[in-house]
Amino acid sequence: MVLFLASLPLDTPKKQEIGIKSSTLDLIHHYEGFSKSAYLDSTGRWTIGVGHQIKDSESKLLTANLSNTDAQKLLERDLRPCETFLKGSLGKPLTQNQFDALMSLCHNIGVDNLARSSVVHHFERGNIKAAANSILNWNRPQELTKRRQEERKLFLSDI
Repeated sequence: MVLFLASLPLDTPKKQEIGIKSSTLDLIHHYEGFSKSAYLDSTGRWTIGVGHQIKDSESKLLTANLSNTDAQKLLERDLRPCETFLKGSLGKPLTQNQFDALMSLCHNIGVDNLARSSVVHHFERGNIKAAANSILNWNRPQELTKRRQEERKLFLSDI
């Protein structure tokens, strides 16, 4: 029996898959905060947990007192469509930092808005700087300006 171990690279690093990691969650938690009870956000929408906008079909959340575990499950459910879009619909690969920045943006503006945005348009054409600059367009209300600047900076950090 002949072994071909010599032809196998011993120190080849495993390519890490891009996805929701602690860096993603930390960024979103930083900007969204956490509320165990429902509140009206700055745009007048009922919100709970980590930036979860309460839908009409979720009226029980208006009087809920969420545990950290419940809020985490709600966040994971909210992030799933964004993750699916970013992993399956873009024609170019993302770095983890780009993924984190776009997950934060997507969680805030919604997957449909992100999908039609100039951010995605420029990214798919290979214009990373224009994509990053387009993140800044999503700064309404005004309190989002700092968040968008940080997302842009993170998006560009690997180039």
